[in-house]
Amino acid sequence: MALSLNYHHLYYFFAVAKSGSIAKAADDLSLTPPTLSSQLKQFQRSIKTSLFERDGTGLKLTAEGRVFFKYARQMFALGDQLEDRVRDQISGAHPGIQIGVPHGTPAAYTTALVNHILKRHENARVELEEGALDRLGPKMGDLRLDLVLTTERVRKLDGVFCENTLIGDVPIVFAARPVNGNGYGQFIKTKKTRFILPTNPSPTFDAIANFLNRVECREVCEVPNRDIALALAQKGQGAAVVDYFSFNAFRPRRSHRLVSIDKHPPIRETVFLANSPRKLNNPLADDALNSFRLRLPAAAN
Repeated sequence: MALSLNYHHLYYFFAVAKSGSIAKAADDLSLTPPTLSSQLKQFQRSIKTSLFERDGTGLKLTAEGRVFFKYARQMFALGDQLEDRVRDQISGAHPGIQIGVPHGTPAAYTTALVNHILKRHENARVELEEGALDRLGPKMGDLRLDLVLTTERVRKLDGVFCENTLIGDVPIVFAARPVNGNGYGQFIKTKKTRFILPTNPSPTFDAIANFLNRVECREVCEVPNRDIALALAQKGQGAAVVDYFSFNAFRPRRSHRLVSIDKHPPIRETVFLANSPRKLNNPLADDALNSFRLRLPAAAN
């Protein structure tokens, strides 16, 4: 006999699974906890499967419950996405795209991506959400984010498998203000130079930190992001360790330009657009995945 699925009950299960609490889910659904608990029991009886177990601190999904939750999340997220698409079509609203940007992602990368989208789709609505990668994961799983711009390959976000499209392979360079037209010289004097290091956690940061430890540099000044590193380097406070794309995008007027002073460390930063495959793809996201790449000057390749 085919399983007759009650979608109201499935949604109640989904709400409880998301919140981890019948009381909280009942409040969100404007139901009483006894009513929601009764509906949940009916659902489990109808599918002859136990979806929750108690672990001392609340409700925990069983193995079967995790399978149901995975499909329920995709189903209801797809419904929300379809509703938004129909609403936009009826109201004549412009097409939109939501992009997650993990903390520490260079602003130059984000600017290039948004500029590319707006040039190809002048009426597009682009929404950016910045946050820790693990905080962006649930929104990718719920289809509230179409893409995540990231400097590390993402295999899974909040239990949802992701595909990664390589959009850039960018060399890391040292950059500093010219001194008598020569920067800090043609090579790095590691025991005399102050290095300005952006500290956003990433494989690239780890590789740079290991390099600086090996060369026993005199001093490292740690700053939150690459824009600050480049600004301090322009003021003559040391050599910024940055990606060549940000360096090239930041470079101001010729009289105040930053210069690359060494080709070391031999480190490159890979940049990806991560997405979660779905039944109803966002055309703007598909276009960005197929057409956007970080373009570097020929000398940097």
